Amino acid sequence: MKKKSASQSGPARRSPGEGGSFKLRVLLAFVFCLAGALIALGDPSDGLSFWHTNEYYQYSAPQRWHTRVGKFQFGNPSTLGNISARAFVQTGDNVMIGGFMVQGTEPKRVIIRAIGPELTQYGVPDVLANPTLELHDGTGALIASNNNWVSTIIGGIITSNQIHEIQASGYAPGDPFESAIIADLPAGNYTAIVRDVNNITGVALVEVYGLSHETNSILGNISARSFVQTGDNVMIGGFMVQGTEPKRVIIRAIGPELTQYGVPDVLANPTLELHDGTGALIASNVTVTVQ
Repeated sequence: MKKKSASQSGPARRSPGEGGSFKLRVLLAFVFCLAGALIALGDPSDGLSFWHTNEYYQYSAPQRWHTRVGKFQFGNPSTLGNISARAFVQTGDNVMIGGFMVQGTEPKRVIIRAIGPELTQYGVPDVLANPTLELHDGTGALIASNNNWVSTIIGGIITSNQIHEIQASGYAPGDPFESAIIADLPAGNYTAIVRDVNNITGVALVEVYGLSHETNSILGNISARSFVQTGDNVMIGGFMVQGTEPKRVIIRAIGPELTQYGVPDVLANPTLELHDGTGALIASNVTVTVQ
């Protein structure tokens, strides 16, 4: 195999040392047109650019020149970070139920929290005094539970004391009567149920935070079901988009459809508002009209 220098090639091409940086749009055309092997040359300054060399190689057949392409990488895909729901928690069928999905090929390490007393510092009235937390898998089986995060309940997928892990996570609840579970969850659907240990009512928050940063496992959709009231006791769902690109999502408020699953006293005409991190209203919907 004979190597051809840049001066022997066609139009001049910039080497990595000359700062040749090209966006993804150019990359696709380049890779589709030329057969080459990928080599690692050092990361570009952003997640979408790539470098190429101006080295060309000739194989046995005349006029068959092939380029060698430098390392390229795509930008980090945007994912959902922590997900949460706040509602007025009652008893029986009207406890708070939060659902989430783990997607990917590796287990996802998460911390799940049930927050009540801590909400008073944010001006939330009538908080749930002693929230307990249950974690169920996609079959409905109870796989973990907690009542007061400073006292681990061993059982199911929880096999050792978690107090120090919760403290080290950076997400330890601010009140000892609040609950938390750390779990390594394989892909699947999960449900977190929040109620008061003494079966009283109050406002509570259920949250899920991803603790591992691997790209092969992510938090998927979030859902929450509770008894929606008025004023401070409407249902509030929160989520975070993480990454370098926009994340396309659909946000739904479901009421009458729940009757087919045996849920009583459904909300007849739910409305939906979307607010950004500053609290500004950025979108709203009352009724979806099917054309």
